Amino acid sequence: KIGGLSNLRLLLEDLETISTTAQKPARDDIIIIAKLTRQQLIKTTGIVKAQTTAAILLVQKANIQAGRIDEVARMLAAAKKGSNSKCITDNAAFAGVNPATKTFPGCTAGSDHDCADPEETPAAKAIDIQSKYNAIQGGTTGVTTSGTHCVLLHHDANGGLGQLTSAMTIMGGLLTQASAAASDGTWQGGASKYSTKGARIRSCHDKQSTFTAAIAAQDATNQALLKLADDDEEPAPEIQIQIGSLGNSEPTEPTTLSTDKLKLVKQAIRRYRKAFPNGDADKGRSSNFEKRLKFNATACELGEKPNAKEKCEVTTELPTCDGKEEGECGNTNSCEWNKKEGKCKLTAASQKEAEKAKQETEGKDVKTTNTTGSNSFVINRAPLLLAVLILA
Repeated sequence: KIGGLSNLRLLLEDLETISTTAQKPARDDIIIIAKLTRQQLIKTTGIVKAQTTAAILLVQKANIQAGRIDEVARMLAAAKKGSNSKCITDNAAFAGVNPATKTFPGCTAGSDHDCADPEETPAAKAIDIQSKYNAIQGGTTGVTTSGTHCVLLHHDANGGLGQLTSAMTIMGGLLTQASAAASDGTWQGGASKYSTKGARIRSCHDKQSTFTAAIAAQDATNQALLKLADDDEEPAPEIQIQIGSLGNSEPTEPTTLSTDKLKLVKQAIRRYRKAFPNGDADKGRSSNFEKRLKFNATACELGEKPNAKEKCEVTTELPTCDGKEEGECGNTNSCEWNKKEGKCKLTAASQKEAEKAKQETEGKDVKTTNTTGSNSFVINRAPLLLAVLILA
């Protein structure tokens, strides 16, 4: 799930570029989705940053606990007397279980009964540590004839390891030794002991739950956004836009992007990505990034060149649409494919801005150029330039 952050970044880049040429009303929806994607990136990245150290420490602690349990459990199961284990009861509860031949996945691998290493490939698995602990028996182990020979389950009056008369807790706190030979040890599992004897295990559960909840809080929206970038026909689920979720306190009231609206957005993203030569979207994004850098530099330069009349004299050209194929036309800003005429033409909005700019310059001390073939013209205000200067 966290790995989806890189795909969210790519989606945001594409939405930014598509929004510059999209027509209303689809453009409004694309802008909303772009804002939401940006906010989700900020929130999710912040969560990951805050929780990463805690997650690493959690994995370390959980592995230590699991290792303690596995190692002792293997020894208890392997120590046998005939067909029975010296440490596991042979009463009715274990009827049909033969420790001499029974294997335990992950704990008795190979001819030497070695422990298998954990899987290295990430996999989504439901984890509920608390329910596993609560299912463990609480109370005595039920030692019978075979169990009396298991020296791991009891200690004598002298104790050991510096604790002269104290029983040792083994298996990560799940089992406590008996105080005399042939006596039952005590299981420390069950719901009643979860917060006391099971404090270490509960700590793992609580930390894991906190981390999972923090990620899950953003995951539903992230997955809905990523569905827009899937290369399939399956519709994206509707997206709920909550108050303030777009940044700058926007929107002021909840709204919903329907599946019909998102279908159009998904189609626009697919067209945009497939329009690049050989479908090389990464190369296309790099090219568009370079263009944005040049555009920003031009905008900054314009802001530094006011003349005596507080105007900027700037000459720019709209992209040449004539002669472009349909695929290239749909991926060129300010151009659109005219189905009726079967050719690429300047969008009505861009043509209107050009005419407006021309009218504003008439009768003023500004040189005006209008070349039909190249779609070039002169404008005299930087703000107007920012509105119509669309990168090819």
